[in-house]
Amino acid sequence: GTGVVSSDFWMRDRAYSLASLQRQFRQQVVRQGHRCTVRTVPWEELVLCGLRVNQDTMERRGLKMHRCTTASGWAEVCRAAAAIPGLEATGCFVDGTLASFLVSWMVDADCHGLMMHRDSRFRATGAANVMVYEFTRMMLARPGVSGVTLGRGWFPAEPTIDRFKRHAG
Repeated sequence: GTGVVSSDFWMRDRAYSLASLQRQFRQQVVRQGHRCTVRTVPWEELVLCGLRVNQDTMERRGLKMHRCTTASGWAEVCRAAAAIPGLEATGCFVDGTLASFLVSWMVDADCHGLMMHRDSRFRATGAANVMVYEFTRMMLARPGVSGVTLGRGWFPAEPTIDRFKRHAG
């Protein structure tokens, strides 16, 4: 009775497909997917293309994080991340430009989506929807992966983020 209600979002169904998505989420993926390429992004590449995405995300959230918003700080973060086994970045590129990236960590047979940053310039492209859908499909297709999580709900609860994850299946 004293705890905080929270949610946890997992996908374990290897048959995860467009049919798993809520209608509006699926429409975004189908309508905009042809413009998007989702792939693993080496940390050395993310140093170069991820800074603008971080700056936009931090500004939108009202955060001042030197390590994520300056070239030197971001390079330091990426160098440190590259040294952590199982930690990787997946990016969604729209017409060749990074629109969003998701950092994940493999622990045993589980893939944990830790954070996703997006550039608001690409909001109308559905890149966030394509990113989550393709990331989940890619991870579930890997041998030995039994589940993908996009993490627990926020504290305090953020209904729009929970709804986004639910609509992603």
